[in-house]
Amino acid sequence: INIITNKSDTSFGVFATFEGGSMATYQEAAGIHGIAGMLNFSLTGKRVDRDGIDDHDAYGETSLAGGLGLDLPMGASLAAQFKYADAESDLNNSPGILNGVLVKDEDDEDDSKTKTFFSSGLVLDQDVSERFDYMVKIGYVDVERQFTFGPEGDEFGFGSETTYAGNTLNAEAQAN
Repeated sequence: INIITNKSDTSFGVFATFEGGSMATYQEAAGIHGIAGMLNFSLTGKRVDRDGIDDHDAYGETSLAGGLGLDLPMGASLAAQFKYADAESDLNNSPGILNGVLVKDEDDEDDSKTKTFFSSGLVLDQDVSERFDYMVKIGYVDVERQFTFGPEGDEFGFGSETTYAGNTLNAEAQAN
């Protein structure tokens, strides 16, 4: 796990952005960051929406990421970070061209894919001397993906729903 968030260099700041693009794509983001003594923090929220190329190609994602850091005595620091994302997309057979004629898609409006993702990490590091420093990391990732095909099903009338879910916990230590 390697989550990198911006460490603020100002006492406090706020930002907001808005972007728009082709296929009715919009992205909004807002966040805060700052430093208060030995403590630094950042928090960002983001939303992405896209209508896509046709009626069955929409995509949306909401995410939140943040970090909290603490400068400790003797050149040490402790930082915690997290990210959460929740996304959904409509699956699309896309219109095609057959013998030079545009063939409209025949997608099932229930065909979709969803993803939920959460990760977090904690990092302790210290520069003990010019010749020695160390870092200890621990992290967690949890993800769930779901694919729905139906209820009308495929060309043979079979619908299905598949879910993948898993998580990982890992730790790492490094000394130089």
